[in-house]
Amino acid sequence: MSLIPTGFAIAVLVYHKILNINKENLLLLEGVAFSCGAICVLVYFMSPVRNWVLWLLAASFIFSIAGDLFLKKRASDIKFTLGIFFFLLAHIGYFIYAVKNVKFSWLVFTIVTIPYLIFYFTSLLPSSRLKNSGLLAFTVFLYTIMSCVTFSAAFNPMKNRSVSSWVFAAGITSLLISDTLISAGSFLQFRKLSFLIMPLYYLCHILIVLSVTLKQMYQE
Repeated sequence: MSLIPTGFAIAVLVYHKILNINKENLLLLEGVAFSCGAICVLVYFMSPVRNWVLWLLAASFIFSIAGDLFLKKRASDIKFTLGIFFFLLAHIGYFIYAVKNVKFSWLVFTIVTIPYLIFYFTSLLPSSRLKNSGLLAFTVFLYTIMSCVTFSAAFNPMKNRSVSSWVFAAGITSLLISDTLISAGSFLQFRKLSFLIMPLYYLCHILIVLSVTLKQMYQE
């Protein structure tokens, strides 16, 4: 089933990178997240044990679509803030799904959060855009913390892990890297690696839904 969002992701990359078409095609751009959400709902009904957390995961993909649509218009601070807010809601769903499968690691949280807080306070916060918008700065701060929380719930190398949980952790890692590149490009004008943002964003979705399907197939 994960082949469906993978197909959408490949189509987007071909559409923009190979065919060099700049006009946005929302069906392709948001098809990855939408199909992932639909697969989560389908797995819910297919499973002999109905896991309500799959609905939260499906909602997270819908929130990602809303966040993506607002971030495409991030010239406006309000729309940028709304975009980050919807992605924050998506992270809450990812977090709840993660802690249902892997115990939250305070050690990982400490190791990951300290460097990200240093990055936020020394590099992002002094940037002209965040200095001129307290609301945007606060939203970026909350999102930074929530990203570290989600990662710490998904990635706990000290525990025995199933294959599906490792795949999920890889998906959240892809999202964390993608978000970091967005921050560097939006606030610090560092865009040398911007070409990786969308592939990593789509990879995150694909790996998360692959994790869900693996868990269903092998009843992990």
